[in-house]
Amino acid sequence: MAFATLRAEDGRALATVALSPESEGLVLVVSRVVSGNGPLLMHYFAGGVRAVLVEEGDAVVAGTLATRWIGNRRLWLVRIASPVAAGVFEQAESGEDAAGPGVAIANPAS
Repeated sequence: MAFATLRAEDGRALATVALSPESEGLVLVVSRVVSGNGPLLMHYFAGGVRAVLVEEGDAVVAGTLATRWIGNRRLWLVRIASPVAAGVFEQAESGEDAAGPGVAIANPAS
């Protein structure tokens, strides 16, 4: 499982999320919100803002939030704003970090 931080466009951290391995193409599927569910809900519903930044380390990719219900569970999706290079959201190798593996995100500007 890969982890990333969702941020508002002003850089404010909204949530730490686990990305589903089923994520592919221009849509990332959030398998669970690890922390920050409240700020994420406020950003999306109370603020009516859909734009987010998906961040891992120094790399950032812009996207748009979407949500829907599957059974009794909310599913979060992030639609990536533009295609990114191969390997951008592949799961990184596990290191000694107890938090688990990260997401290898290429800088789309490079």
